[in-house]
Amino acid sequence: MQILEKKKIVIIGGGAAGISAAIFLMREGFSVTVIEHTDAPLKKLLLTGNGRCNFTNTDVNVSHYHGDVEIAKKVLECFSVDDCLDFLESIGVEPLEMHYSFDKRGYFYPSTNSSKTVFDALMVAFNTLGGTLVLNTTPLSIDINDHVLRTDNGDFSFDKLIFACGSNAYPKTGSDSSIYKMLMSLGVDFKTFLPALTAVKSDDERLKDLKGIRALCSVFVQDNDGYKVFKAEDGEVQFNEHYVSGIPVMQLSRYASKFKKEGHNTELLIRIHKWTNKEPDCGVRIGETLHLNVTGTAGFDKCQACSGGVTINSIDENTLSLRNNPDIYFAGEMINVDGDCGGYNLHFAFASAYRAALSIKNDKN
Repeated sequence: MQILEKKKIVIIGGGAAGISAAIFLMREGFSVTVIEHTDAPLKKLLLTGNGRCNFTNTDVNVSHYHGDVEIAKKVLECFSVDDCLDFLESIGVEPLEMHYSFDKRGYFYPSTNSSKTVFDALMVAFNTLGGTLVLNTTPLSIDINDHVLRTDNGDFSFDKLIFACGSNAYPKTGSDSSIYKMLMSLGVDFKTFLPALTAVKSDDERLKDLKGIRALCSVFVQDNDGYKVFKAEDGEVQFNEHYVSGIPVMQLSRYASKFKKEGHNTELLIRIHKWTNKEPDCGVRIGETLHLNVTGTAGFDKCQACSGGVTINSIDENTLSLRNNPDIYFAGEMINVDGDCGGYNLHFAFASAYRAALSIKNDKN
């Protein structure tokens, strides 16, 4: 049922969450303007899945999310794997389910194996529905009483506003947290961003001899100070001179970031099961467990996601609106929810966009 009067929605951020929220809202008859402070939308989407765009997974459930899992749970309840596939098919993206030897789950990509396919589909839908995209425009402040967003490119009035500004991951794509000064003026509770889903750094001398080696391993992260925490992941690990990477390491990097931020002595424990490209000649053997000291991570420039963001103290988990102002909403990575590797973060971007759009649709004010 279409709304009788077109309410004006302003969305800050032209990433996957912002553009998909616009599509959901315009399908319901809303007038939508997306404000993007870089020169193009969806830059990070083009990098997703090494340019192949892994957008969801057969095993989407809250166990694959971290942070404010209460928000993740509510969001996932209204937007399932099938809902995600239906949405992408509705804009012309044919899904392809891929399976890997290290995992029983299915990973969904566009059938073209190109993120450009998803980019094009989203932008065609956005433009066809009549969306307005304003580029190279930086938000400066919000006049809450008059419902006006002030920018360096003029003022934009709104009935409802969605923050979909991303995290600090890949800041060159526009997710540089420049919006958070404005959020602080709204009294928003925010947990500091830390790199997640990235390589882990070590100065262990053995990495020089292991450079270029790949192996199937069990990986644990250990906090040696205060309390001890072990977390295990299995899969292929890639060694180079200064970093250890691969999916199991990336899954654990959020904990490595946290422990190092807290100043704790941290180690990666890597148990070698099988060499997958060649056997090293440095004396490391099958069955051995390497204890590698953690000196940091590859940082924001190379992380696929961040832990941290606007917390449940400020966000109503049922609507994704600001608790003290129901005309302000949030979607995507800037919420204190981050997912594992495997399409979980992009799924959450679409799902939270849908949840915010549905809340706006159902709001009678």
